[in-house]
Amino acid sequence: MGPEEQYVPNYVEIEDDFIGKEGLSKIELAATLLEPTDIGQYTLTDDKQISKETLNHMIEEGLDKGESVALWLARSPEGRDLLAHNDFALGSQISKETLNHMIEEGPNKGQSVAYWLAGSLEGPALLAYDDFALGSQITAETLNHILEGKRKGVSVAFWLAGRPEGRALLVHDDFALGSQITAETLNHIIPEGIRKELSVAFWLTATPEGLALLAHDNYKLGKQLSTVGKTIADILERNQETMLSRLYSMFTKPRRTPSAAHTPRRLSIF
Repeated sequence: MGPEEQYVPNYVEIEDDFIGKEGLSKIELAATLLEPTDIGQYTLTDDKQISKETLNHMIEEGLDKGESVALWLARSPEGRDLLAHNDFALGSQISKETLNHMIEEGPNKGQSVAYWLAGSLEGPALLAYDDFALGSQITAETLNHILEGKRKGVSVAFWLAGRPEGRALLVHDDFALGSQITAETLNHIIPEGIRKELSVAFWLTATPEGLALLAHDNYKLGKQLSTVGKTIADILERNQETMLSRLYSMFTKPRRTPSAAHTPRRLSIF
């Protein structure tokens, strides 16, 4: 699974802080309060009832500063189902600003809509919809931001590198997004928890799409692999023609569907 825990707001504090505040309409307040509840999910099942303005409105003050209806929906499977409903009618209205906005303080510091979509099972489909229309809007800053706290060491780049759908976004449009991964994010090793010792580099060096990204633009990203990784980059460069030929064939050769008996086991940390 992706990001595990879901922050549960204190409704009393929200009511005290936001009712009557300028800039937060009744419908915006209702949507923000309803989404995390079962009743709210039932109420919000019709995506046509939530406007683009309400979806993207970010709270400007108080305990939930920087949060939005889009963020709440991106955090839960039910919310992501709503974003994907009716051919992504609602999810495709998420703005670039809302997608990339990172919470600046509190228990959700560093999180964004992009973070939750990249780290969930359902989110990558929305990021990939319409030729990666939404996913292509992830900024370099959001892509590379490394979280602190109980999700210490994780980033949007890490989630994308760790699953096929995410790597498809990283290599899309001549590696437009993947080539923006920084050396720090590439080499950052998660220090603790169930993903301890994993990194973006780990997933890229272990997959065909990842190797293609590392080899792109004369191994620009691959050369930034630290320590043992530099040895990998050197090997790739010394065998450039062979590796590029193999990578090209991986992406162009039709793949056979393996039989059940020969289907390889896949390691998953999500």
